[in-house]
Amino acid sequence: VEAANPLYDGLADLFEAKAALLKEKTGHSYALYAYEGHPDATHVVVVMGSGAVTCGETAHYLVHQKAQKVGVLKVRLFRPWDAQ
Repeated sequence: VEAANPLYDGLADLFEAKAALLKEKTGHSYALYAYEGHPDATHVVVVMGSGAVTCGETAHYLVHQKAQKVGVLKVRLFRPWDAQ
């Protein structure tokens, strides 16, 4: 069972530590999860992978051009799901 795999322990913390180093060097920040869209969204897409860019651009268009209350939650690290 993957949940019992000790190699996953601390992976989320490692990701965040490496993301902090990347931000120091490049100025670009990454997080385990990134939300884009209306702050009071009534519909939210949860997505990871290359489709996240398209969903983010679509949400931006719908919020700013069509006054829709939509958002996108981009997941950058699937396993382990960070329960914190």
